[in-house]
Amino acid sequence: MGVLHRQLVLEEAEFRTEPLSLSSFLEQLKHHDWFSSNSDSFAVAAKGDLEDARISAIASQHPQLEQLLTQYRDYVCSGPFFNTEKKPEPAIADDIEFEVSVPVEGEHGVLIRTASETCDRSDVWDHTDSLEGQFLIREIEGRNRTIGVLPTRDDAIRAAVYATSSPDGGFDHVVIENVTVYTDFNDWFDR
Repeated sequence: MGVLHRQLVLEEAEFRTEPLSLSSFLEQLKHHDWFSSNSDSFAVAAKGDLEDARISAIASQHPQLEQLLTQYRDYVCSGPFFNTEKKPEPAIADDIEFEVSVPVEGEHGVLIRTASETCDRSDVWDHTDSLEGQFLIREIEGRNRTIGVLPTRDDAIRAAVYATSSPDGGFDHVVIENVTVYTDFNDWFDR
């Protein structure tokens, strides 16, 4: 997943404000896969990149969170493997709580803003990991029907907004996903 894709998803995301303590943020840092970008699995690398962008966006909201992130990165990326002296793991002296703005995320990805002239709000989830290829729109609840496959993410978002606008579209929640479209059996078989 490229930097452009991560930025685009976060720019379009719905956000909510929630409390976050330094100790909670440190736990998030401890559970983050810091080396996911080295994975052979594109899906693992993409998920790690999105998580890294989320953590960086949270840290940028307060100097103490940024400092903790920098200290933890220094700790993780030090030691014999990196030919450096191992840095100490950061510790929290005073557990301060902040109000931070975070993207609304769920099992279907990131909820994106889709307010338009035709509808005030629709639930369109972005579960893409690339700006490349084709984009599948499918219903999340109900019969899990495929709504369509479109050539660009922008087209998919417009179609998803229409699909969730009442009464025209008739779908409550949809997700946009990357999909590979094969033109014939041999393309699929040779993959």
